[in-house]
Amino acid sequence: MDDGSKTASGQTLLHTDSFSLSDVQLLQSALLANFGLRTRLIEKRPGQFVIAIPIRQITSLKSIVIPYLHSSMLYKV
Repeated sequence: MDDGSKTASGQTLLHTDSFSLSDVQLLQSALLANFGLRTRLIEKRPGQFVIAIPIRQITSLKSIVIPYLHSSMLYKV
């Protein structure tokens, strides 16, 4: 539950920077196919990518994850 964050602009980041680009792209595809979440990749450091979930997707993200989040982690979405 703690490998994510919220940016100052309000988008949610999934910190996938320790995974390979192909694994991150696979996760990105799974989020779209299974949940309809449109995301984008951000290269934080050379070869290290995070998944960004834009503000316009936050309502969808919340409906998916809130039932599983501990109350102390709700500020992340």
